[in-house]
Amino acid sequence: MKNTEDLKGSIITPRPDAEVIIPEAVDDASVRQRLLNEYNIEIGSGLELLKGKIWRIGLMGHSCTEENVSLVLKALTSL
Repeated sequence: MKNTEDLKGSIITPRPDAEVIIPEAVDDASVRQRLLNEYNIEIGSGLELLKGKIWRIGLMGHSCTEENVSLVLKALTSL
């Protein structure tokens, strides 16, 4: 993804554990693997019917800081 505009309108829950629709041209598994390897960020894949269609991103508790949200967005846009 080149920028956060690629994610615009794709957040489908306003909760801290956001579910984000994966853009069609993006490979779910490779993005999640790169986030883990390059940034030590782990995000969940969709379950059952949503597998490969959404990411589950949890930013709750101690990890719910502006710095961590910015890091996740920056990491996603760098891939």
